[in-house]
Amino acid sequence: MAQDRNRLTAIANSLRRIIIRSASGAILIACAGFAKGAMASSTEHAAEPLMPQSLAWALEYLPNYFTNRPAPFHAELFGDLEAEGSRLLARVAPRGHAKSTCASLAYPLWCICERRKNNIAIITHESSLATQFVRDIRSELECNDDLIAAYGDLSEPKQTSGARKSRGKWTDTLLTTSTGVTIQAKGSGAGFRGTRVGPNRPDLIICDDIEKDDRVESRRQRKKLEHWLRRVVMPALAPGGQLLVLGSIIHYDSLLANLCDRAVWPRWDYRVYRALEAETGDDGKFYSTALWPDRWPVDQLHIERERVGTIAFEQEYQANPIDDSIRTFRPEWLQRYDESELDQRDLINLMAVDPATGVSEGDYFAIWLGSIHRVTGIIYTRRLT
Repeated sequence: MAQDRNRLTAIANSLRRIIIRSASGAILIACAGFAKGAMASSTEHAAEPLMPQSLAWALEYLPNYFTNRPAPFHAELFGDLEAEGSRLLARVAPRGHAKSTCASLAYPLWCICERRKNNIAIITHESSLATQFVRDIRSELECNDDLIAAYGDLSEPKQTSGARKSRGKWTDTLLTTSTGVTIQAKGSGAGFRGTRVGPNRPDLIICDDIEKDDRVESRRQRKKLEHWLRRVVMPALAPGGQLLVLGSIIHYDSLLANLCDRAVWPRWDYRVYRALEAETGDDGKFYSTALWPDRWPVDQLHIERERVGTIAFEQEYQANPIDDSIRTFRPEWLQRYDESELDQRDLINLMAVDPATGVSEGDYFAIWLGSIHRVTGIIYTRRLT
């Protein structure tokens, strides 16, 4: 009975894999995200975009990591990674929006199980963080019953006479599956010599949050990291391999911020996602929209802005770090005052208006009412009534 049950489970999992991998595309994007198991024929819903195979796979085999409905930007990320010819990718995404779960766990695990890659390297600003990703992948390969039923036991290290030193290892920093796929953890700035496994140089390198807050403040450290990416990481990539740089922009002159400059970094596919965007409705008014409404609805993002402060929110969620040297208004300049303390005879009252230039540009209409003290020059922002 137990053997029959295991055999039926394996058959069911195999059928699910066939559905997920079907070229005709059986799993479709839901309007507000992606509902696991929402399947339909592509001919019946021709207008619906297809869910990337790797995302559908992740929803099937990694449900513990995908407890919230993914957003369309998750599908774009998986789809861009799957796309043929996507060699150099840079993606900026907000904190807490599952970018690492998608790119540093689910996608490499899919590549391992489906044998899409031969040699995978995960890099973070601390080697211990990269090690945690490899450890999580190892745990799934060892303990995920659905994965084992569908793909067999991949945790039996493969031994080959041509590369015994690298193959056959099964640790938290380097492991090789029974099918010969290797994944290894690195810290940013580390050397890449010796990362080749047999004839296979790294064909997937994931640089996930490789910049560290204290180091990015130093121009010397920023340039050092740029040189490392250009002179160490990129040359180590196998021909036709894939390099992804992923994270949040933590400095206006950071590596991730500068990768958008095509004159300096040609051939990079660069995209920025922000937690909040302003869109116009049919009535011409502006409305805030959330990047991942199922996890971070607009109201929750406003609460988060109040909790961490505008400057931190702009950096971590809006890809907009502010350069202190060019900041027009500094926080320490802003102080509350009591209206009763003001003598109107000492004030010059002013009003400034910044009209929206048009719906298509997405500008806000702004109005400011204030006063300037004739003697001290202090500017008072007045309350509109």
